Parts: sequence; structure tokens; C-alpha cells
Amino acid sequence: SSWALNKNRMEDHAQPLDVEPLWYIWKKLEDATSQSLIRQHVHSLREIIMQMTFHVEWKLKDCQQGLVSHHIIKNRAIFNCNQTISPVSDSSKKNLQVKPYCDCRDKVISYLFYLLGNTNDYDLQFESMDIIVILLNYDLTINCHYAAITPAEHELLIQLLSSPYEEIAIKSIQILQVYAKTFTVSKRQFIQELVKVVNAERSTEFLQATASTLNICIRLFYLVQENFAAIMQIIAILIQSDSVKILEEIIDILRLILRLSHSIGGEGKTVFYSIIGRILEIMSSQSKSLQEATLRLTEDLIRKNDFVGVSKLWIGDQVISHLKVILQNHQDYGIYQITIVLETIERMMDNHRPIIQVLPIPDMYLQFCLFLRESRLLQYSDLHWITWRIILRAVKFRPKEQVQSLMKHYNLTYLLCNKLQTENDCKSLKNVLKTMLSFTEILKGMPDLTSKMKIDVLSRIDLICNKYKDDQRLMQLAQELHHLLNRKNSNCRLM
Repeated sequence: SSWALNKNRMEDHAQPLDVEPLWYIWKKLEDATSQSLIRQHVHSLREIIMQMTFHVEWKLKDCQQGLVSHHIIKNRAIFNCNQTISPVSDSSKKNLQVKPYCDCRDKVISYLFYLLGNTNDYDLQFESMDIIVILLNYDLTINCHYAAITPAEHELLIQLLSSPYEEIAIKSIQILQVYAKTFTVSKRQFIQELVKVVNAERSTEFLQATASTLNICIRLFYLVQENFAAIMQIIAILIQSDSVKILEEIIDILRLILRLSHSIGGEGKTVFYSIIGRILEIMSSQSKSLQEATLRLTEDLIRKNDFVGVSKLWIGDQVISHLKVILQNHQDYGIYQITIVLETIERMMDNHRPIIQVLPIPDMYLQFCLFLRESRLLQYSDLHWITWRIILRAVKFRPKEQVQSLMKHYNLTYLLCNKLQTENDCKSLKNVLKTMLSFTEILKGMPDLTSKMKIDVLSRIDLICNKYKDDQRLMQLAQELHHLLNRKNSNCRLM
């Protein structure tokens, strides 16, 4: 991978790790007898570690890679579940360089945990935890296993989540987040403890770290079934946040839970019923990433086999009604968002035919048809053809009289004939011909096709057949439409 390549480049130029300053300060800490000396040595320790990690950070930046890249963290979480990081290079020389650091780091972290459990001094607690966070992140850049965490240290971090100092609680959840990636907290009721300290009054930074940690736990399959109730209690709080980053994590978590819902059972459906309203609110967010994420989530809901019959129809009704509002106010949204909305409706219709029946009539059709004339959207060919496909899917299961009325009211016959005359590329021509064929087959002809329009269409088809002889599919579509329009029993109204 590119990260492995950059890491190799960094290691090729890295100097041997000098751990003597760390050993020196650690021994000073062990011998310190006063609070002021301990505080002084902890501060010195932080300065030494900052200098050490700055060197690696600079090397990583030189390789176009940040020190604490989410990409690195994610890959380590997935591929290194045994608490040990395999070296990028098998060089024994590099391993010998790292081992002295790992030994010293373990003793330093162990002592810092000891300090955390034996002092109420805010500055000392904060600086000690900050050092632990820096060291754990530093481990991401070298061939060193994570520092082990004992049950007592884990319990201490859980206790500090309830610290009266929010900054201490934030550092605690950040440390636990790193250890969650190593599976070292998986059997210690971590999620059950986390639910006790999460509430809406906590800081955005704390809740964001909580959401990220929960996402890691679920992504690494932390006994989701056993912890489902606690997980959903946390989600119910976090989903009310206005933070885009928190909501992105929660939507991601909900999609993960859907994939695991075979092991959750009926509880999963109940949860989604209870938060569908909030999901739809998030869908109306001005954040493009949130809009896309929630649209994908609702699409997953419709596709999920656990949601069948009335329940799937109910969700579809809620979602489509909300999407209709977005379409009616499309001027407030970008082309990308509008396209995602239309694609979502199209896929929902494909995956669950009864949803077509809940499409609001006639206002939903009106909005689709207006899109075909909207000057702002005319230049976006793909968006136009998605709109046509939705209209076709919708009318396919409607009474013939209703389809004829729709064609006449919105002058769709004229729009299609005009498209056929003006399009020149093969893909667009195929889309026009497919659409005209579909309407002609449904209605056994095309309503309001005047004699002049029919002559122009047939003439255009002849030109297409002569010009695009090498495109077999285009030729086939053109010939089929020519045949249908020339049938004696065609219902085309000639004027």
C-alpha cells in the first residue's frame, strides 16, 4: 500500500531511537518524593517525548502522510487484532532499535497510570494522560506493539470518564479508543460502562470521541448482540447532536448494525422505527456528506429483508414523503444532492414495488416532469434520464387512463420527440428510444403524437439507422420504435 511505501521511506532515513533520556526521566520519577518534583519530571518527560515524536512526524509529513492518520489507525485496527504490529521490514536491526523503546515506554506508561490513580491534581492528571495519548499515537509510526493495559488501569480510565474535569474525561475516552483497536477492552464490559457516562450535556469533543470509539467497537464485532441495548442507548443520545462529525459516525454505525441485524432480531426494527424521524431530519441537513450518508442508510433499510410488507412500506412512505420536500425545494440543493435523491427513489422502486403505490399523486409526478423542463438542470443529461426512468417505473403500474392523462398534461410526447431530434451521442439516443418504446408499449401508441411529429420521428429514425449502422443495440431500438409507430392499430392520435 501507499502507506507501507511511505513508512518504508521514513524508516530508511530514521535514526536509531535514543531512549536514554526516557530512562533517565523515568528513574527520576521513581525517585521523586515530592509533588512538585513529580510535576517537574512529568513536564520534562512530555518535552522529551514531544521532541522524539516531532522527528517522526516530520519524516511522515515529508512522505505526504500525517502522524495520526485515520487511514493508518483503521488499517491497524482491521489487520492487527493480536495486539502486535508486524514490522513493515523484517530487518532484525530495526527490531533491535525498537525493543529498548518499547521496554522503556511500558514502564513509563505503567508509572503514569500509577500517578493517575494516586493524585487529584488536575495539571498532573492532564499532562500524564496527554503523554499516554502521544505515546500510543507514536506507536502507530514504528514497529512496536501497543502498551498492554491491565484490568486495574482499564477500570481507572472508566472511572476518569466521570471526572469533574471534562478535559480529563476526553483524554480518558481517547486512550480507551486506542485500546479498543487492540481488543484489549473487548471482554471488560467496556460498552456497558460507557453507557453510564454518556449524556447530552457532555462536550462535543467527548461525544465525538465516544461516537468514534463505538464505531470501532462495532466494526470489530464487539459482541454486538450482547451489548445491543447499551449501544442503542448511546446512539439515541448521540443522534440528537448537531455535530456533523458525530452524526457521520452514528449513520455509519447504523448501517453497520443493519448488516449485523440477522443476529439482533426484532429489537433492531424497533430501534429504527423510533429514530426514523431523526434520520429524516438529518437528511435535510446542509451537509452534503450527511445527506448522502442518510440517503444510503434509508436505501439500506428498504433493501433489508428484515423489513418486509407493511413495515417496509411504512418506512418507504416516510422516506419518499421527505424526499418529495427536498425535490420541491431543489433550488436550495446542488446537482449532486438532487441526483442522489433521484437515484435513491429509483433504487427504492426497484427493490420494493409497492413503494411505487405510495408515490404522491399528482404532485410527485409534477415535480419529476418539471425537472425535464428546468433550465438549471437541462445541461445534466444523467439527471434527466434518471428522472425519465422514475416516471417510467411509476406509470408502468398505473391505470392506462392515468398514464394518458399524465402524458397529455405535461406534454411528455413533445418532450420526447424533441429530445430525439436534438440528441446526437449514442448513449443519449438509446435513452430516448428506450423511453419512447416503453411509453408506446404501455399505451399501445403515443398520446398526442401529431401527424407532423410522427413524420419527423420516423424520418429521424431513418437517419439514425443510416448514421449508426455499427451500433447494433441502437439500430435494434430504432427499428422497434419504427415498427410500433407504424402499426395499423397504433393508438397515436394523428392531427
